[in-house]
Amino acid sequence: MKKVSLIFPVYNVASCVRISLLSALDQTYENIEYIIVDDCGNDDSMEIVHSIINGYSHKNIQIIDHEINKGLGATRNTGIKYASGDYILFMDSDDILEKMAIQLFIDALDDDYDMVVGSYVRKMPDKEYPFLLENEVINEQILYHYLVGKKYYPQVWNKLYKLSFIRYNSLSFIEECNHEDNPFTFSLSACNPKVRILESITYRWIFRTDSVTAVYKEKNVKDLILGYEFMCDVMTNFSLSDLFVVRYLNNFRLFPIWILLKKNVISEQENTLLIRLMKPLLSFENINHLPTSFKEKMKFMIFCLPFPVKKMILKIISYTQNV
Repeated sequence: MKKVSLIFPVYNVASCVRISLLSALDQTYENIEYIIVDDCGNDDSMEIVHSIINGYSHKNIQIIDHEINKGLGATRNTGIKYASGDYILFMDSDDILEKMAIQLFIDALDDDYDMVVGSYVRKMPDKEYPFLLENEVINEQILYHYLVGKKYYPQVWNKLYKLSFIRYNSLSFIEECNHEDNPFTFSLSACNPKVRILESITYRWIFRTDSVTAVYKEKNVKDLILGYEFMCDVMTNFSLSDLFVVRYLNNFRLFPIWILLKKNVISEQENTLLIRLMKPLLSFENINHLPTSFKEKMKFMIFCLPFPVKKMILKIISYTQNV
């Protein structure tokens, strides 16, 4: 029986951790080790956690305490470090894991998959939105299928990962960063895993209006830049020169650029942040050789211009963008 390490971070989730943790502990699949990482919040989340696990002494549960708050990426790295399962599953402590979720993941392991991905429901205060995938196996051009085919989503939860694959490829999360999912999924996909996708709904993403993904501040912009730079490094390490990759990265940086130029986030470091975002991805010569239209090439060429010029051009364009 395959062993699953379920990684459960806890930080200031007192209002929702009970139902979330219970959904994890009440899984129908039995061979699970629970790695609960206390990331030093300032509410009574961990008191609630302790009161719950007292009634689950028959479960394999370990609590790892951070000495200081390190952020979600660091808690997931801690989980990877302490995991001893064949597979790992990340879960956010304000979401709900369907009762049969891990059993469905395990049942799907009819071959040597590096990742199994489930469908999910995004639960808003007034409505639920199912995100349904197609049952299929992807075993080549994984990054293309992720970036272009949108075969699966960037969030790292609701996916069963082979632990040996993560460790062999030295995959980890950016620490002290609130937008670490996309860079991790990007780098994992670049390692060409064998992926099994399920149409079964195995997870409920509880969307909160005060969550990281709902409220953007200067820290969020800086974290998006960290993720962008991380993915650029991955592109270099893997020699990924395909048009679809550089097009994706070129588009990814536009969101934080629009936020800054439209003054949705006010920053005293605006120019410093924009300089980091506006570095050319390709030289003029490489852009000229791209197998695409002149109009498409211009989207890359803008970033090769002097900073004041490209900032002015992009500021004008930003007025047409909804962010």
